[in-house]
Amino acid sequence: MRFTRRFLAPATAIILSVGASGAHADEAFAEAYRSLLTAGKPAEAAQLASEALSASEGDQQARFALGAAQFLVAVENLGHGLYTYGMRTDYDTNFFGLGLTSLPFLRLPIPQNPNPEPASFEAINGLLMAFTDDLAIAEATLGKVSPEPFELTLDIGTIGLDFDRDGEVSPRESVSSLLSATARQIGQKPELIVDFDQSDAVWLQGYCHLLTAMANGVSGHDWSEAFNLTFHNVFPSADLVGGPLRAAEQETRDRIATFLDADGNPPRWPSFPQGTPWKERQEKTNAWRLSPEGDRYFEYSRLRQTLEGGEIADLIAFVHLFRWPVVDAERVASVRTHLLKMVELSRENWVRIGAETDDAREWVPNINQTGVFPNMRVTQMTRDGWTMFLDRFEAVLNGDLLIPHWRFPDQGVNVRRMFEEPQTLDPVLIMQGVAVLPYLEEGDMTGMGDVNAIFRLFDDGFFRYFIYFN
Repeated sequence: MRFTRRFLAPATAIILSVGASGAHADEAFAEAYRSLLTAGKPAEAAQLASEALSASEGDQQARFALGAAQFLVAVENLGHGLYTYGMRTDYDTNFFGLGLTSLPFLRLPIPQNPNPEPASFEAINGLLMAFTDDLAIAEATLGKVSPEPFELTLDIGTIGLDFDRDGEVSPRESVSSLLSATARQIGQKPELIVDFDQSDAVWLQGYCHLLTAMANGVSGHDWSEAFNLTFHNVFPSADLVGGPLRAAEQETRDRIATFLDADGNPPRWPSFPQGTPWKERQEKTNAWRLSPEGDRYFEYSRLRQTLEGGEIADLIAFVHLFRWPVVDAERVASVRTHLLKMVELSRENWVRIGAETDDAREWVPNINQTGVFPNMRVTQMTRDGWTMFLDRFEAVLNGDLLIPHWRFPDQGVNVRRMFEEPQTLDPVLIMQGVAVLPYLEEGDMTGMGDVNAIFRLFDDGFFRYFIYFN
């Protein structure tokens, strides 16, 4: 707190003394704001932006900065809550990535807490609901950013989030690390300097609605059984039924550690110089298999497979327990309205993007601009594909287009009614057909033709662009 007072007071004084509408004021504010974000202090950055906005109500740069900092506060608060309860992100060892830490909200790169509080379903579900409350604050601020041009340059790679609240930012506690963990499909760069502008305010506002929809879709249901029976490795501090499974896996980990050399390297399959005759290679390999080194390698491999199998088994069990009763119908219904708002904001985002004539370091560029992600080019084809997706997605959410079901050739599922009249969420029974019976109707249906057309326009990269465009 002392640091905040020492930093904010002179920074605010500089901004106010120069005059909030001048270019020098903008840069003085931006530099102070960037310094706070680099130090992992988004709450203090929000306070600084709020003071700048109070001095000049029309300062769109400060308004966007406030909303962006409030968004970072929401993420940091969620991460701190997960840290408090000792969420583990380092237990996933299988190279397929098939573990519970691949689920949304469990990908945050949280440091390991040596003294966590006991986790419970109520506590973790409460974190999701608190996250949506924090997102609502950021969304409201971003919703007031006008189309009036402004610019705020930020180096994403330097922004920190102090998940463990120790006053320092470790390499794991960075937005760059967070992007690598949650949006690795987009690609990463060593430097990620972005000239954020008026179009990005709408983009981030839309992401607030998307994340809120995801969190409400979970917290509006009772998923306690899935948590209690499968999250023993994700939250080791929790007193869960699977505790003995976690204990057995810890013994396996301890045994694996004994196979590592001084540099932490595991036993390796033997390699031979290039050009070694096949017969000689086979003879040496067979001899190695019967040697102590071979025994160590195969025992190490067996232990690793045990861990990998356990992680995959927990994920399968989680899917098996995906039969979640509704506990808050209003929260479930809000998923649809938040997604509709995301669609509306995405359209507005592209209106603003299309009106831009500069070619700065764009977060999401128009077809004539250069984006900061080289492998995420925006062409007229991808733009048309996104427009088609938004139109179809909105029609499905509104019930104007029905979703076909393989079992009912002349009827489709009204998705709007599924959200407004929710029943126990069970994907298996949805696929089987029983769970969709109350929502079957006759009418216009979307189909694989629409899906294939959209995928063709994105050159099979739709999911990458969905994460990018929201």
